[in-house]
Amino acid sequence: MRVLAILVCLGAAALAPLACSGDDPERPQPVPTNPELEAYSKPGTPAPDEADDIADACAAMLEHEAEGCDSDVPEGAADECLSNWRTNDARGCGAAYARFIECRTQTLDCEKGWDVSCDLYSDAAFICTTDFVQRTSCTPISVSDICEGSAYVYGCVTQRKPFPECESVPDTESPAYCCF
Repeated sequence: MRVLAILVCLGAAALAPLACSGDDPERPQPVPTNPELEAYSKPGTPAPDEADDIADACAAMLEHEAEGCDSDVPEGAADECLSNWRTNDARGCGAAYARFIECRTQTLDCEKGWDVSCDLYSDAAFICTTDFVQRTSCTPISVSDICEGSAYVYGCVTQRKPFPECESVPDTESPAYCCF
């Protein structure tokens, strides 16, 4: 009987760390998820017909910043904002960038900058672009570098033509394509 009691005590002592291992601060914890980050980081369908609305949103963001910070809107800033959205949108990542513009407009404080929560949407656009690169084997480049004559394209450096609507760019060091 005494041997049985000792075995039971040893067995309980051996299993105790397993039962409480979730409380161990040294044990890796799962990474928390953010549903909004997950939703905006998934590639969607490009929406070039939203460009006018995005242009208005870019202008509103820049005007809000200029008024609130007692400054002027830099020349070409609205065009650059729209160009950045178009670049993201062509990859299916326009919703994340549009939400970044909206967030920045709503939260700007000239003393502190915009709310760091807006970085979530910038991060989502980056994650979305990374997914685009993995799916297409296309390394995006600035369209102004190689693609002329279209307001809605993305440049792509890759070994083979990624999509039928892409055209080869002659006279480049690496194989490059303009995709429409």
